[in-house]
Amino acid sequence: MPTFAIILNEPNAEVERRIQACGECLKVNAVSWLVTGDLSVEEIIDVIGFTGETPVANAAGFVFSLNGSYAGRVDKDAWEWLDRAEAARATA
Repeated sequence: MPTFAIILNEPNAEVERRIQACGECLKVNAVSWLVTGDLSVEEIIDVIGFTGETPVANAAGFVFSLNGSYAGRVDKDAWEWLDRAEAARATA
């Protein structure tokens, strides 16, 4: 399954609720999420309300499809979540 990073411009409770419907997810901080699921980037932006038939007022940000190449400094939980998502993607 593809893995995505979602970065919001600002916290938004409705978008957060919708992100949780996209698949398995991990909230990294108030505006950042990791998501793995069977959706495309275009489908995710519709589901979370950036676009689509039911947009969320003032919802804005980025959705990135991850390609297995990433680096940084975050909590151990984020690295463990990414390891599991990448292992699942490799066996799909």
